[in-house]
Amino acid sequence: MAARFVDVALPVRVDTTFQYSLPPGAEFPPPLGSAVEVPFGKRRAMGYCVGHSDIPKVEGIRAMTAVRGDLPPIPPTLLKMAEWISWYYASPIGMTINAMIPKEARSSRERGRKRVVLAVSREDAEKAMNSLRGRHEAQARALEILLSTEGGAFDLAGLAAAASTSTAPARTLARKKIVRIVDEALDSLPWTASPPTSGLALTADQESALQAIRQSIESREKKVHLLLGVTGSGKTEVYLRAIDTAIAAGGQVITLVPEIALTPQMVGRYLSRFKRVSVWHSALSSAQRRESYRAVRKGEVDILVGARSAVFAPFERLRLIVVDEEHETSFKQQNEPRYNARDVAVLRGSLEGVPVILGSATPSLETYHNAIGGKYVLHHLPTRVDGRSLPPVEIVDLSTEKRRGTGGIISERLRILADGTLSRGEQAIFFLNRRGYSTLVQCASCGFTYKCPRCEISLTFHRSIGRLVCHYCRYGVAPAPVCPECITGTLRKTGIGVEQVEKAVKDLFPEARVCRMDSDSITSALEYLEIYKSFVDREKDVLIGTQMVAKGFDFPFMTLVGVVLADGSLNIPDFRSAERTFQLITQVAGRAGRGSLGGRVIVQTFRPGHYSIQAAKTHDYAAFAEKEMEARRAMGYPPFGHTARILFASADGSLLAAKAAQISSLLRDGLPAGVRVLGPAPAPIGIINGKRRSHVMILSDTVKALHSVLSRIRQAVFKEGKVRIAVDVDPADML
Repeated sequence: MAARFVDVALPVRVDTTFQYSLPPGAEFPPPLGSAVEVPFGKRRAMGYCVGHSDIPKVEGIRAMTAVRGDLPPIPPTLLKMAEWISWYYASPIGMTINAMIPKEARSSRERGRKRVVLAVSREDAEKAMNSLRGRHEAQARALEILLSTEGGAFDLAGLAAAASTSTAPARTLARKKIVRIVDEALDSLPWTASPPTSGLALTADQESALQAIRQSIESREKKVHLLLGVTGSGKTEVYLRAIDTAIAAGGQVITLVPEIALTPQMVGRYLSRFKRVSVWHSALSSAQRRESYRAVRKGEVDILVGARSAVFAPFERLRLIVVDEEHETSFKQQNEPRYNARDVAVLRGSLEGVPVILGSATPSLETYHNAIGGKYVLHHLPTRVDGRSLPPVEIVDLSTEKRRGTGGIISERLRILADGTLSRGEQAIFFLNRRGYSTLVQCASCGFTYKCPRCEISLTFHRSIGRLVCHYCRYGVAPAPVCPECITGTLRKTGIGVEQVEKAVKDLFPEARVCRMDSDSITSALEYLEIYKSFVDREKDVLIGTQMVAKGFDFPFMTLVGVVLADGSLNIPDFRSAERTFQLITQVAGRAGRGSLGGRVIVQTFRPGHYSIQAAKTHDYAAFAEKEMEARRAMGYPPFGHTARILFASADGSLLAAKAAQISSLLRDGLPAGVRVLGPAPAPIGIINGKRRSHVMILSDTVKALHSVLSRIRQAVFKEGKVRIAVDVDPADML
């Protein structure tokens, strides 16, 4: 007899499924993974069938409304992945499945990509914003966010998300003619096929790695291969030839990249080698996303290149998964479910019985530990292709520069080298991982500091828009001519940001053609690609930017890299701060000397003796890893332990403290051996957007023990209330 009831996973923050009876007239339950419509409260909701049963769990079970015949069932492997992600990352199963299916694939509505732009001057927009305060706060908030961007433009959906509202306020502002909502034509991003490289001879190390990976593909071995190669060692060429093997065997391939806009050359090389390639990226319109997903589902695509959600592509003939720059934190989802796409890729490879390639010049310590311990296969590419040398790295001690009186944003040594580079017609990068112009605006007399009224953070001055901006909630305000506290004091701008570097470079080299790349100046993939093309065509001499310039650039005339201040990430209260510092310096240094002209790197720092900076100087990943793992082992941090962070947020400080104490007490009740609970304690950033924040850390020797503790609080943390609780397993960000 066929089952009479179905268990449905709904995208709600409840740690359970919901049981429904079959709709009238139905003889058989829908297949597992089917999309269904059900009554939920006073509305209809879409969910997914995840179980069948013959016995009702409760009385008064309602009937399912319909099966969505227009949507194919989720494949069994992806359903298993959803169950694992839900368990491991402590996320409701319905929300997990929902995140695996692009929203465009769940709807038949055709929607183009919309962009919101200011229709009035900045001055008039600021007046309108102030007049809307208190009466139409959501509209004022939307204007505030638009004013915080250099171009006065924002993606419509992104603006709604940033303002924590719907698209209605922006549409109302458009009716008032304060903003315009325009269609963004993105039918074809300007990817260009790169010159073919398939005829190039491989190095012995490349050949050795490729043969091992090919063996795994042909034998369908679910091995994980770590390709640890210095920048410029030809990791991408190994990927491409391995993909050749997978395609020749009739298979399909997923390649994950941290952010599609950061890898124009990789996409170009894929397009030059393969025909049935699809690219998933943030600039696609809704219709384009839907069509791309349909093509993947129909088997019309052999290779998908995309960011983290591409790991869920419904390929039926998967033979290989590639994760490029596997160490990147952007592979970690920052909202529910908080999965790491790299680790989910490894899981999928195991479930599908296919190999996974993880590639990086600076792999995460967790991945490296798995490789040297034999869990993964390690392939080392220690030299650049064509026998090119890694660029020499020179450290400039900023403390010494300051004592000599030669201290400045650009040291004397960096200035001399940049002058020579530009005079020879070569290109340079200046890197600083801080946005804005000045990170602190303070009164010289009374000490008043401009701080965000909604967040526990100082405002950053952005010279390009003449405003102080919060980088967490995007609150902005124009600075007063004198101190607003004591009225007479002079306001000083201290702490350098990338805008200040841009000004210093332009002042030093007025003839140079300079451009800047950060999240304030680049608001779309198109803008990124335009700058990329300007460097390919040598229309620009100097690129100044944040971590956006640390990868994806491979230009033969880029011969100088200047790291303006290497210390920023070292001062972050996070056990991964040294690792991030080493990775950033190594990655940005790797942009230099990739052509026949060679290159060099200058690293400016107040901490020249720190082991992360010394290891980056010699391009010595193994030396860094050994030192860092020694410290991690002593503290029980990953890769020698497992962590979870419970983050609490509420506008009510008393409720916050009570809830954090309650949850931490539940966690501590009969702790198994090898588990520690730390906190509750204020989060490093104690207030964001008016919500006070507290957190609890769990450290465990084993995954099993960690989840035995987390299981005690799963039901409690998903209950909606005045205290928002987020569980983050393997957190990438401790702020």
